[in-house]
Amino acid sequence: PSALSLLESGELPAAPAYILEGSDEYLLEQVLQLARRTLLEPGFSDFNWSALECSAATKLNTLTNALLELPMLTPQRLLELHYPQRLSAGVSAKVEQVFQETLEQGSNIILLVFHEEPKNCKSPLKKWVQKSGLTIKCSAYANEILPWARRYLERLSSPIEGAALRELQNRAGLNLADLSLQLEQLALYAGPGETITPAMVRAIIRQSLESKAWELTAALGAGDLRSALQVAASLLEDSPQRGALSLLSYLNSYLRSLAQIAHLAQRFGRSPKALAPHLPDKKEFLIRKSLEELRRWPEAKLRE
Repeated sequence: PSALSLLESGELPAAPAYILEGSDEYLLEQVLQLARRTLLEPGFSDFNWSALECSAATKLNTLTNALLELPMLTPQRLLELHYPQRLSAGVSAKVEQVFQETLEQGSNIILLVFHEEPKNCKSPLKKWVQKSGLTIKCSAYANEILPWARRYLERLSSPIEGAALRELQNRAGLNLADLSLQLEQLALYAGPGETITPAMVRAIIRQSLESKAWELTAALGAGDLRSALQVAASLLEDSPQRGALSLLSYLNSYLRSLAQIAHLAQRFGRSPKALAPHLPDKKEFLIRKSLEELRRWPEAKLRE
């Protein structure tokens, strides 16, 4: 399941272990808090919770002791292992028996926390947990931001106009930690029970580097070089160092993605549904958007 869906329900499905992975630290922290509230008995959480940040220097006995520690005055305890992919191959191999026994006994609930989306992750701990545990994706996609923002504002008793929500989409990035703070400010600015308007959004929500990068690629896709140059200049003016890195990174990612989808479209057709199995990291709506933008890009230019 996705972290956003779990947080919306406020419930964590029962499992002997969990894998948390994703690049959004806000979602990771929110899911960790949900796990602690759900799995630890009130009044005993300090005695039955521990977290270990793994590294190549983590010793076998340190990890073994954490896995074998018994719960105090409750049936179970919670062990968070952060960055388990950083454990040395030797420690990972030697801890297998103890790790598997801990999973079977169920007195220690294990959370493997990957503070990124590990590609080609070779951590044996992840493979062991995947057999019986639950994997939670802690990343937010562009199409999930607006529904999340609307619900967030509703909880603050601040309804928002449709036009204001679209304005928010134009200005907000994918950093939920940053956006949540801005939404709090927006609700405070509007006042209790007051409807949020586009003007309020423009006054409070600053335009993120991500949203400016989206504007840039949209202008490039439309062949509007004047607008593209204006957005690029704004990116560099707001944050010269980070803006330049964001600009280069985003342009590279954008063009590589278009080229990849163009290649796959030649083999499997231009249906987003047909392409989705070959692009597991992309939602269908993003594939559809890329296919639309490909109409404006001659194949020869993409090859260049």
